[in-house]
Amino acid sequence: MTAIFSQYSYGDMMLTNRIVMPPLGVVRADERGLCNPQAARWYSDRAAAGLIITEGTQISPRGRGNARSPGIHNAAQVASWQTVTDAVHNAGGRIFLQLWHCGRIGHVSLQPDHIAPIAPTDERASMSTSVVLDDRGVKVELACSAPVLMSPSDIERIRSEYLEAARNAKRARFDGVELHAAAGYLLDQFLNSKVNRVQGNYGPATPETRTRFLLEIVDCVATVFGPGRVGVRLSPFGRYHDMPDDPEVERTLTYLSAKLAERGVGHLHFFDQGTAEQPVIPRELVRGLRRSFRGTLILCGDYRTSDRACADIESGLADLIAFGKPFITNPDLPRRLRNGVLLEPWDPNPLNYMLGDEAGYPGLNG
Repeated sequence: MTAIFSQYSYGDMMLTNRIVMPPLGVVRADERGLCNPQAARWYSDRAAAGLIITEGTQISPRGRGNARSPGIHNAAQVASWQTVTDAVHNAGGRIFLQLWHCGRIGHVSLQPDHIAPIAPTDERASMSTSVVLDDRGVKVELACSAPVLMSPSDIERIRSEYLEAARNAKRARFDGVELHAAAGYLLDQFLNSKVNRVQGNYGPATPETRTRFLLEIVDCVATVFGPGRVGVRLSPFGRYHDMPDDPEVERTLTYLSAKLAERGVGHLHFFDQGTAEQPVIPRELVRGLRRSFRGTLILCGDYRTSDRACADIESGLADLIAFGKPFITNPDLPRRLRNGVLLEPWDPNPLNYMLGDEAGYPGLNG
């Protein structure tokens, strides 16, 4: 029972416990990508987590995949995030910003001038949807639009957008950043040999070419925060957002983890989607990657009890454990886990908690 409640040295930063609040799509922003007034309270109420990683935050207008998702690409958005980071720090917490580009997971109505989403493929994610607002401002799900295949100039531009987003995150007083390379979004699309259709140096042919774009972005954001305050989230074997089975996944992961280790990256964050009736991440693979990656390893995937979390830390499988859904309705989750208090259930329909609705998703005071 003590493992997840012990302090942990994340590089030069001491965490009060080993419990992570991972990115949760609660979408507490307005249509300008500004954090709404509820966001500072929502995050600070959960500051008892050893580390908070924010919901995915768009690095540019073209990176947007859902209505009312927060951004980090202009001064007003930076200022709105400062209210959040200040509140979390005042409550004794640590917080990273997750940098997000949705790639082909988007809809033309969310794009500047209603142009097509951009991605390393021109194949539409035919079974996936985006959350948009209809003419009445009501949230609805629409099928993703067909994307446009990225050009070399697009790759260069998006790389520079990640760099500027990291600079903005620093201005907003975040403790670090995490790159969203999971769940079928842009960086995950590059990593998958069946989705990636880019030609040449960033294409699907080898682990080197599939990972080049992600590693270049790691190098860019590391110039802002230092590599030890940069993390990468991955969901190998996951099927969210039309991600097909990839026979190259283990070769890609082995190569990527070694290159991230060379750079001294702060953490790898594995999102196991096995509980959503998708293939699990083999534990032997995770153990093998731990041998090559010497930074902090975070595991996420249907953790609901302290017993399982402690077992995975004590066995050496992970350093930190991310509790996702339980944090939505249990802002004081670390206290509840420590004291064996029954957890409040969450609503399985994501549309009922997206877009900033308060009902059913309390803070510490309500």
